[in-house]
Amino acid sequence: MKGLLIFSIFITISYLTSAQSHHYGPSNIHSHNDYDKPEPFRNAYGHRAGSIEADVFLVNDDLLLAHTLKEVKKDKSLEAIYLRPLDSLIKRFHGQLADDSAYHLQLLIDLKSQAMTTLPALIALVQEYPSLTRCKRLSFVISGNRPPVASFQDYPDFIQFDGLPDTSYTPEALARIPMISDNFKTYSTWSGKGLIPSEDLKKIRAVIDHCHKLGKPIRLWNAPDRPEAWKMLRDLKADWINTDQVGELSGYLLKQPDPAPLLAL
Repeated sequence: MKGLLIFSIFITISYLTSAQSHHYGPSNIHSHNDYDKPEPFRNAYGHRAGSIEADVFLVNDDLLLAHTLKEVKKDKSLEAIYLRPLDSLIKRFHGQLADDSAYHLQLLIDLKSQAMTTLPALIALVQEYPSLTRCKRLSFVISGNRPPVASFQDYPDFIQFDGLPDTSYTPEALARIPMISDNFKTYSTWSGKGLIPSEDLKKIRAVIDHCHKLGKPIRLWNAPDRPEAWKMLRDLKADWINTDQVGELSGYLLKQPDPAPLLAL
């Protein structure tokens, strides 16, 4: 057991020597399934989370927020919960999202219904709010059911796409990808308690390094949502930390010093 502990520590430290240097704070927070929280948008925005996730179904020409089709409700729309509040904020802060001009928000829209009908409907709706498409501090990133990679260039410039680590992209397609996401469970079944197996760390390091070599930030969804896992992801310099506990993660990140490269230890 002692040998495993020493090896795990060695693997973790070796990650710090090769990963990029990052400053961590609320801007690294991805609010998972934000629409399903008691205060959708308001809580994540209040904590200045850098990314907010909204799952969307196209139902009778309406873009409704839900994880499954049976959960859709007419009064829970993308427009009401996200687009209108964002429009109001941008107008209030004269083209910015907040009084902090550096604050940037990524709205990750996970298309749950067919991309070829849902994405055009989304584009048409967003274009009804010119303030959103003009705002340089707001990004629209499409995940879930995406159109074919070869068609990425056919969509307006304000539409970007969530990438996958095992997909090979042309330079043109890669330019439309601001982030790469993958399922944490692909690399580990670790629960967040105790030591993560060293072989799992190797796999996680490899995918993070791969994305960083492409010049893209990475989000590993479905990771354990607890401080031990937040620390592991932060130490390995995963760029986005997926959470259902925005307030708790924000407090954690604000209290922690940034991870240092080995030479600075």
